[in-house]
Amino acid sequence: MIINFKMNVYTYYEDIGFEEQDQLIDLWRSSWEQAGFNPVVLNLHHVKKNPYYSEFKHKLNEIHLAITGKDMDNYCLSCFLRWMAYSTIDEDSMIVCDYDVINSGVSACEFKEFNNERINLITGVCPALAIGTPRQFSELCHTFVDMALSNIDLVREVATTTDNRMGEVYHDQHFF
Repeated sequence: MIINFKMNVYTYYEDIGFEEQDQLIDLWRSSWEQAGFNPVVLNLHHVKKNPYYSEFKHKLNEIHLAITGKDMDNYCLSCFLRWMAYSTIDEDSMIVCDYDVINSGVSACEFKEFNNERINLITGVCPALAIGTPRQFSELCHTFVDMALSNIDLVREVATTTDNRMGEVYHDQHFF
């Protein structure tokens, strides 16, 4: 008996007003299917399953206000919420990526040898593709808040000197 198993790959999508996002999601889905994966698109419904959701959202806005002087916009918020969406999936270890990461032939077997003791950011410090467990993604959400709040002056200083847009936004990539 042959069992055809496809490894899941997850992305997070929320309509935040960017053009042609539906077409990009379709391209993302198709590229991962062609490489033998089962692509799964998560959304705000998944995020809200995490009991930390309301507090997380409130504290992220508090951090954003402290750094930029204004409320967090939908794009910045969705950058953080994706990690919480991943925390709600019942799977041992999972591949997650942005929906603009198009698979050009990487197979599931190439992802089997990663360290499960920590989140693996496949693209260096840019969190566009990662492997981790739901528990690790949940812990990451708490770390985003705890580290930023306890080091807000340092976060503001580093962020404003390394990114000229920092006066406008703060999102997860600044954290990494």
